[in-house]
Amino acid sequence: MKKDGIYVIDFDDVLVYLAKSVYHNIRAHWRVFNKYFWNPGSIGINEIYSRKMFNVNEWLIANKFINLTSAQYSSIQLEIMKLVKEYCFKYDIYSDIELTDFAKTTVLNPMFLDNPVVKRVYIISRSITDEQAKSKEEFINRYFSHPKFTYIPVGEHESKYEAIKKLNISFDVFIDDEIPNIRDVAEHIHDLTGKEFIIPKYGYNKMPQELKFLIESRGGSISYINDPNVQITEDE
Repeated sequence: MKKDGIYVIDFDDVLVYLAKSVYHNIRAHWRVFNKYFWNPGSIGINEIYSRKMFNVNEWLIANKFINLTSAQYSSIQLEIMKLVKEYCFKYDIYSDIELTDFAKTTVLNPMFLDNPVVKRVYIISRSITDEQAKSKEEFINRYFSHPKFTYIPVGEHESKYEAIKKLNISFDVFIDDEIPNIRDVAEHIHDLTGKEFIIPKYGYNKMPQELKFLIESRGGSISYINDPNVQITEDE
C-alpha cells in the first residue's frame, strides 16, 4: 500500500468486523430470525467473510424462500431488514466490536500515521439507523482520534462519491469492501492516474473484469488486503 498522500477509507468491514457483530446479534435473537434463516451455527470470522453474497440477509435466507417470485422475495427481505435494524442496529453495536487486522497493523500503526508523507486519512462510512450512526461516531472518536483522521458520515442511500465530491477531496488511495462503491467512484472520475483502489479480499467482493479494465484503462491500479483471519482461495 502507498504511504503517501490522501486516503479515503471505509469503516465497516474494513477497519472493524461489522458483519461478525451483526451475525452474533442475529444468533442472540435466533427466536426472531429462525423462521427466515438457515442455521450455520457458531461460526467465526473466516466463515462469515468467506460468504459469497455481500448482504448477510441474502446469504442466510432459508432455501424455502429461494423459489419465490421477485416481488415475494423482495417483500420477505424487507421484513427481515426491519428486524435486522431493530435487533442488530438499535443499540450500541460498536461497544464490543473487533478491530480488523488491517486497522491494527496499518491504519493505527504509528509508523504509518506519523509518516510525514501521509497527509490525511478520511474515514467515510454509511449507517442505516440513527443509533448505529451515533455508536459508530463515538467509536471513531475514541479509537481514531489522531489529528490526521477526519470522519465523513453518509446516509443509508447516499453516494460516497457524491460525499467526497462535495468536500472537494482528491484522494490517492480509496479503500472499500463493496464493489458498488468502488464502481461509483471509478465511473465518475475519468482520470485515475496515480490513484489506487484497495479491496479487503473477502468471498463476496471479487473484482469484475470490466471494472478492473475501466480502472486500469483510466490510469488507476488495484490491490488487495489479505486478512490473515479469512482464507480465500484464488478460484473463489
